[in-house]
Amino acid sequence: MFDVKAMLQRQAEWQRTRASRTWAEKIRDAERMRDGVKALRKCFSPAGRTAGKPDAGPIQCPPIG
Repeated sequence: MFDVKAMLQRQAEWQRTRASRTWAEKIRDAERMRDGVKALRKCFSPAGRTAGKPDAGPIQCPPIG
């Protein structure tokens, strides 16, 4: 069963650590997330994969990070 109290404690801890980070760290995190989202969007867009080819196989996305 899902433990809501534990989930809320993890969320509170994440918020505390996030609040204590410097602006430079927060900006670096945001830039990494932006790059990761761009890569995922490119990977899953019809233009980023071989659309219309039945033998193309599974979608191969590059690693992010």
